Amino acid sequence: MWQDHSRDSAKAFFGKGVELVRIQWGVLTMIISIIVDASRVRVLKQAAKEHGSQALEADALHFSSGIWSSSVVVGGLVFVWMGDYFNIPVLKYADPIAALGVALLVIKVSIKLGRETIDVLLDTAPNGMKEMIEMEIGKMPGVLQINEIRIRPSGAVRYITINVGIDPNQSQRTVHTLVHEIRETISMKIPRCDIVVSTYPIEVVRSADTSMEKGIMIYNVKTLNNDY
Repeated sequence: MWQDHSRDSAKAFFGKGVELVRIQWGVLTMIISIIVDASRVRVLKQAAKEHGSQALEADALHFSSGIWSSSVVVGGLVFVWMGDYFNIPVLKYADPIAALGVALLVIKVSIKLGRETIDVLLDTAPNGMKEMIEMEIGKMPGVLQINEIRIRPSGAVRYITINVGIDPNQSQRTVHTLVHEIRETISMKIPRCDIVVSTYPIEVVRSADTSMEKGIMIYNVKTLNNDY
């Protein structure tokens, strides 16, 4: 597709193009196409967000590229018509320039779709999601340390594993409540996720020296894990 646009543009620039006639019908057709594609994009984006479908999201991006391509072509044809009507020869290059713009747009969209497909195949987590989870958990009382956060997308579901350090003197009921709060908080931020929270005890050892009097605490991390 982009090769055809580039070839036509080169012909027009080097004087081998064809004269455009009845431009108004082409413009009208593409305007109708833009309106139809815009409605498709809106429906596809809503469905992709609702079902977490990468295929629907890619389809919406495809139609979005069609809208931008048609808009660029319409702009080029309008400038060509203005050049003929007002006798401005330089505007005859608007159509080949628009064709080059469409070719570049197609290349850009193709690269974006390729990157998104590779991310899906490699189970790459969305940018900023790990930092967001860490920030939300860090604000919770009872969480002394966050040791590990793992995120693995699989289709529309994201599998999240969280390992946090807690005070070993807390009761089992308190720990269970904390784990439940972590799950609820992350589930509200990230829909369609499966969360596993494991805990490990951190003992706060207080010494009698002067450094402890200043509020400095030493953490003794044990290897015992409890999965919830």
